Amino acid sequence: MGLFSDSPFDGICVIVLIILIVALFIGVAFVSVYEKGTFSDGSWYFHYTDKDSIEKILISLVIRASLDTLKDAFFGIGSYFTKWSPWYKSKDDIAMNIFGNLAKQKLMAGKLDCCIAVFLKDSDVKNVSQNGRDIHLYPGDLLLSGLKYFVF
Repeated sequence: MGLFSDSPFDGICVIVLIILIVALFIGVAFVSVYEKGTFSDGSWYFHYTDKDSIEKILISLVIRASLDTLKDAFFGIGSYFTKWSPWYKSKDDIAMNIFGNLAKQKLMAGKLDCCIAVFLKDSDVKNVSQNGRDIHLYPGDLLLSGLKYFVF
């Protein structure tokens, strides 16, 4: 039995292997572009959320602005991001960065189960970071149509 035998199972294994190799290549290519910063007019920004919210974002192609300045929009009305990617920071670190003292509670509620990475012009995003936190604010709702983005 070689790699290309008559068994249908072997054929499926070859197809799965090819798909995995292609997916790995695409992932490595993206990380390479991300690390080298070859996009000179902006940066990748990461918006963490729960499963229900990511579905709504993908259906509407809009990241809705946080509006309640007493509960969650402490730095103003807008769509919140961080430059902390899940490749370089732990979920616990990202939760502390985004939610501060509410990190553990938000983790338990699934608020970091999903992430959408969006490539934005740096001039369109306000850096509201303070006290070692990395937080960026896009004013208002962010329309994803026409932007580079991916979900994981």
